[in-house]
Amino acid sequence: MTLLRLALATGILLLPGAIVARALGLRGASVTLAWSLALLFGALAVTFLAGASLSLTLVLLLAAGVVGLRFTRRAPRPERLPGRWWMLRAGIALGILLWHVAGEIGGDGLFHLARVRKLDAFDSLSLGAVNEFADGGLHPGYAFPLWHGFLALVARVAFLDPADVVLHEASILAPLAVVIAYEAGYALFRRVGPALAVVCAQVAVTALAPAHGGAYT
Repeated sequence: MTLLRLALATGILLLPGAIVARALGLRGASVTLAWSLALLFGALAVTFLAGASLSLTLVLLLAAGVVGLRFTRRAPRPERLPGRWWMLRAGIALGILLWHVAGEIGGDGLFHLARVRKLDAFDSLSLGAVNEFADGGLHPGYAFPLWHGFLALVARVAFLDPADVVLHEASILAPLAVVIAYEAGYALFRRVGPALAVVCAQVAVTALAPAHGGAYT
């Protein structure tokens, strides 16, 4: 099933970041995402310098998680956040709803899909390999394709077509977005009620915009 394969692949790619964050005594969706993207940035940079494929990126990413495992037992236990699991359940429900209103890939989604396909397909990657034109320069907004690299890795780990990932990965990441909004609200107000209000505001502004789940899809 596409949904389960996407969820499993996303979890595998976020796991090294979660392990490193735990080794540093940190806990939460926000630090997991931050460290996952930081590790991915480093792994992609090495891949581009070596002119290798995403297979090297995946190996480096998983290796970072294995190294981090050695330090997790020594790390102090971080503070538990009340209500986090309820927010995760709410995010899963939101993701399921977004899955059913995802629509089709169109507009600049085709541009993003093309970059993801190139990253997934090419055996020798470089920053210039994913350009829109053969003799073009780096895209000013996506000079380093961190997000596209993440999507391409999800497609590779899940054994799915990149089009499925571009269309539906937002549904898989919706629980993470909800929990991160809750963590931000709780860090600011130190109370569950205001933190929940932050989540509601974030979902309302983002997901309820016109057309197929707003900016989430």
